[in-house]
Amino acid sequence: DARITGQVVDKKGDVIPDAYGFVDISQEVGKGQGFGGPVERGTFSFPLPAGTYTLSLFFPPDSLYTAGAHKTVTATSGEVLAVKVVATKNTSKIIGSIKDEDGKTITGVPARVSVSGGAGVWHTAKADPTTGNYSLSVASGTWYLGYEIEPGFGYVAAERDIEMNVGENSVTAADIVPLKANSILAGQVMDPGGNGMPHVFVRVSATDLAGTLGGIPDSFMAESETDARGFYQIAVPAGTYSVRTFFYSASDLVSAKEEKVTLLREATSTLDLRLRRADLEIKGRVFLGVGTTTILGESFIWGWSPEDGYKE
Repeated sequence: DARITGQVVDKKGDVIPDAYGFVDISQEVGKGQGFGGPVERGTFSFPLPAGTYTLSLFFPPDSLYTAGAHKTVTATSGEVLAVKVVATKNTSKIIGSIKDEDGKTITGVPARVSVSGGAGVWHTAKADPTTGNYSLSVASGTWYLGYEIEPGFGYVAAERDIEMNVGENSVTAADIVPLKANSILAGQVMDPGGNGMPHVFVRVSATDLAGTLGGIPDSFMAESETDARGFYQIAVPAGTYSVRTFFYSASDLVSAKEEKVTLLREATSTLDLRLRRADLEIKGRVFLGVGTTTILGESFIWGWSPEDGYKE
């Protein structure tokens, strides 16, 4: 019952005619409610229910512009609310090379470099596999640099969210040093009776399950799917890791207990994992509202265990 119209402007207040992106309206940042619309030639317009919202501007990762901070807007019933959202042109660069631990540039390995900033802003670029170099156009400010290495080339990403303070009209250099996957973890995933289990994912992580579900991201992760006989093999850097299993099945099995392993450089370690039988049951009903007796017809229930287990 209201409408919002807007313009994407520069610091002088002039409309940016080559600005394309998306505007999101929500009552909680990061949780969209289906209200929003595209930015075309620096303008946008769409309907929304009356209320107070947070307005966020998003550009594609290869855009020439960086969105500013979130904006609070209030629309009343029947109103056409006009707003202006400031964006900054990317006049600075972050450049660097993909290098190994000895400082030698790595070529022939596909890698993607990205930076994130405030207000959900991010930019991304592919490293040139022939030279190992990358270049990102950004606005001045604080950015957090991360990267991904294409699996299967013997390297894994070692760092995330490297803080970069970028000045106006400047070039900031930051080389990226992935780790060589020089250790092998191999084994077999079995059911409780000792039979090999196909199509089970084995994941190696520097963070245990309880820490990950508590909001701490994995500092490293690699995974492999078991073959027809339940065997797997994963190449990772030397170190101490948590190992756990995931699989998609409506059977009476749950994941194996999470295991800790220490892997040595240039060595192969064996770890067999055994799935567990789901021989207990949690039952209940879902009510539509606290203290009511109205049953909710359809809902989705899931649960996890710190000892590694997931059911839904």
